[in-house]
Amino acid sequence: MKITKLMAWSVLLLLAASCGSGNSKQADTDSAFIDSAEMKEEAILDTEAALTLTADSIGCIHIGMPIDRIPQTVDGFYASTVLDSTPDAQTVSFNDANGDPIFTAYDFMESKVDVIALNNSTYGVSTPDGDLRIGYDFSKVLALPGVKSEWQGLDDTGTWWWTWHGLWFGPDEAGMPEQLATKMCDSKRPPMASDFAGIKIGYIGTGTPY
Repeated sequence: MKITKLMAWSVLLLLAASCGSGNSKQADTDSAFIDSAEMKEEAILDTEAALTLTADSIGCIHIGMPIDRIPQTVDGFYASTVLDSTPDAQTVSFNDANGDPIFTAYDFMESKVDVIALNNSTYGVSTPDGDLRIGYDFSKVLALPGVKSEWQGLDDTGTWWWTWHGLWFGPDEAGMPEQLATKMCDSKRPPMASDFAGIKIGYIGTGTPY
C-alpha cells in the first residue's frame, strides 16, 4: 500500500525521517471542494451515530469518495477543509472551528480518498475495550485481540506498524528511547510489547501515510 504524513502524525514522520525523508509542497485550496448546500443530501449525519473511524469511513467521508464530492464543511463534524500535497499524495485536512486539523484524507493521485488518518483525539476507534485515540497508551493497541505487526518499506528503509480490523496504528516518537527507534526500523523483527512502556499512540488511520 502506497502512502505519506501530516499534522497529528507529524511526530511519526520524524521517525520515518530517521529511516527515510521527503518534502511537502502546498497546493491551491477551496476550488476542489463542493459547496455544502450542493451536497446537502450526502453530507447529512445521523445524529445518533458515533463519529468513529472504521476501516472504510468516518462520518460521511468514505474510502473511494471522489475528492470533488467532499463538502467544505459539515455541521457537528468539521468546520473547514484545506487542500495540500506531499510528494506522494494530495491531502485534504478536515479542521475544527479554530482551524486545527481533526483528520486528514490522502488521495494518491487518483482524485479519490485512499486513506483517512486521525490528527488528534477528537475522534477515535471503537474497540471491545472502549475507544482508542491519539495520545492513548500504545499498550492498548498491542492488547487488541488479533492485532498484527506489519512492516512497510519507505524507499530503502521502512518502519513497523500494527493492524487491527483494517486499521493501522503507529507509536508516537515523542519521548521514544533510541533503542526502540532503532528497533522500529529493523525489518527482521518488530519490537516487543515490553519495549513500549510509556509510549503513546501517534497515528491511527485506514492505511499508512506513505
